[in-house]
Amino acid sequence: MTFKRELELLVDSNGEINQINFLFNKIINGGFTGRDQVAVQAHIQELAEEGIPGPEVTPVFFSLTCNTLVCKDLIQVNGPKTSGEVEYVMCLKGDKTYIGIGSDHSDRALEQSSMGKAKEICPNIISETVWDYDDIKDHWNELEISSVVKNKMGDEYTLYQKDTLASIMHPDELKSVIMEKLKNPDLDKTIIYSGTIPVVANSPIYGELFGCKLYDPILDKTLRCEYEIQSVHSIF
Repeated sequence: MTFKRELELLVDSNGEINQINFLFNKIINGGFTGRDQVAVQAHIQELAEEGIPGPEVTPVFFSLTCNTLVCKDLIQVNGPKTSGEVEYVMCLKGDKTYIGIGSDHSDRALEQSSMGKAKEICPNIISETVWDYDDIKDHWNELEISSVVKNKMGDEYTLYQKDTLASIMHPDELKSVIMEKLKNPDLDKTIIYSGTIPVVANSPIYGELFGCKLYDPILDKTLRCEYEIQSVHSIF
């Protein structure tokens, strides 16, 4: 028996919004997938300053359980040092690819011993609305990706990450690399998180609210994902 989950998504395509039930059985999170290897090494250095060892070979990929995926505006974490990372998200269904925006939330303290477990213990968050890849693939590199964070509810947003998708591995290349590594190279019903971009701030911000955005300057439309972070580590 194959474990499967279903997610209700809104597809924004050609001026129309239609709901689909997206059935998936695999989640793959990419890491260190930047096209600019200087920027990749900068991100590895950021992690090293937090005591998190970087990989010897990049990119890297993590297989997560389907239970980690949520489409919510509130998550709970069990630790004081967790933070989000903005990433584009591919939802693969047959010959269709849908693109969302999301966050690979991670426990930075746990990353010091296991990056995979640090990702598994926190949710993956995805936008409720996605785009049809066919609508945006011709101007993919011009799409703008960014994230903001609030230290405390009521504070002003702080810009956390900002770049174009030209800075991250292209979807076609990302899928190709993953298929080469998979024992069974079938990506149907798979959700892929692209890997992130370096932070603008000097170090991770462990805030109470994280927001991310994907903006298309050609079609002038935006995908958003925002969520509150509640830590339960200090209830006793």
